[in-house]
Amino acid sequence: MHKRIPAEFYYVASMVRTKNTTGYFESPNFAQRNIALAFISSSSMIPPALSFRFVSYCLSLFAVKKYDQNKDMLFHRSAVFTIDPSLDMFVSCDDDIIVVRLVHSTNGALIMRDLASSIRECLADALEKISQLYVKTSSTGSLTDKASFDLSLCCSSLVDPCLLPMFKLQKQDDVWICPEHGIGHRKDVLSSWDLQKEQIQCGVACPVSNNDFLKQIPDDIHLRRLSMLYSVQEIKELLINLQQKSTIWKSLLYINDSQQEQEEILKFDTLRKYRDKFLITFDDIRKAVERGHIQSPHTLCEVVRGNPIDFDQEPEIWDSLPTDELLDRLAPLIGNNSLLFLVELGMAFSTWEQIRYKQNDRNLVKLNRDILQEWRTTFCNLKSIKPSLRHIGSTAGTRKEEKPGLDVDLAKSLKNFFKDIKFVQHNIQQMKQNVDEVQQSKEQNGNLLTALELQQKQLHDVDLKLNESVRSLKESVATVIKKSKS
Repeated sequence: MHKRIPAEFYYVASMVRTKNTTGYFESPNFAQRNIALAFISSSSMIPPALSFRFVSYCLSLFAVKKYDQNKDMLFHRSAVFTIDPSLDMFVSCDDDIIVVRLVHSTNGALIMRDLASSIRECLADALEKISQLYVKTSSTGSLTDKASFDLSLCCSSLVDPCLLPMFKLQKQDDVWICPEHGIGHRKDVLSSWDLQKEQIQCGVACPVSNNDFLKQIPDDIHLRRLSMLYSVQEIKELLINLQQKSTIWKSLLYINDSQQEQEEILKFDTLRKYRDKFLITFDDIRKAVERGHIQSPHTLCEVVRGNPIDFDQEPEIWDSLPTDELLDRLAPLIGNNSLLFLVELGMAFSTWEQIRYKQNDRNLVKLNRDILQEWRTTFCNLKSIKPSLRHIGSTAGTRKEEKPGLDVDLAKSLKNFFKDIKFVQHNIQQMKQNVDEVQQSKEQNGNLLTALELQQKQLHDVDLKLNESVRSLKESVATVIKKSKS
């Protein structure tokens, strides 16, 4: 099983002096494949110790990218991490600026907006906490105010990149041209870092008006999201208007309203087969949508935007490794969204078919549990990804809209459960502390009876809280399962 190793156990940042000579930044179309964000120090400089802590934090969350016979891309005050099979993250710390670049394997326009904004929130929160800790433990006075970093968007050039303060993004036109390099940056791509939680209105600067985006061939995750936005009839009309000589779409004629799960699978699989056979691009889909007057071309914008998830509450929990017990609790909550869940995690359709084929008794909870296990172990190890609850939580914002209460109930259940667990953990720590205090107290003279009385009272409170937590979670799971079947 993939185990998280705390970074401080194996990473001594000050001893890493390796320079980056991998040629990673000279790879084809690097400028077109990355979007960048800069954390700029409001003081004179960023102390090396703070930079090292920040890189250590990233090491605790993400797997380091490999190169040249399995060597780590870990360098002095910088590193390259693997976010998912198609996305890397490059972190570079200088004396007065920290630059974070998301690098897509094909084109920066395909970077998921909800993922980019989630990463920004995660890193910004971590950097703030690290800087506060540095202030408390340092006597240098290098950082004096609480808001020690300003956020700016960064141009795609690696050499002296131009900066655009985040708050100025909304005032920009469709394209921001950086002054020093003359590189054009689409507003809709730059806004990936700042996806708002309220509804986004499409306009001039959106993916469907971006030629770089339209030229790309959609991945499974794009088709999975698109299939959920269209009805069976709309999918059929879309495929007909693609004007390709194929009868694949006719499989959609043989399902009825009672086969909802089969319907969702078939819509996605049909789109996938068309893409594989005809190399369909987003532009092909846009033109077919316009020819068939199917909803709006801007429906395509939603497949890269997704819905931002609020990870602000208990961020350290979302960054933790999902345990066996937690996977057991999560499996029922997925309901009949197993395929959609699997694809959103980045796994292949064939993986779902293989896992499902082994299911003789059609046990939905077991199917979901097997998918989670396959993702956490085989898939994440193979792709050099560090599994975390954040990955799983990110899928919650992309469920079917026909059941809007499902994700809300799931989020509330998990949030309450984590709060209860934190309460229990706090009480256990308090019990240990009370025993130590009694043993060390001169007045109590190490009185064992006093320590046991304190423990008994707190154990009673912990027992009540655990029972209530388990009961509440069971009720929530039952409600979610009932909704998923309705």
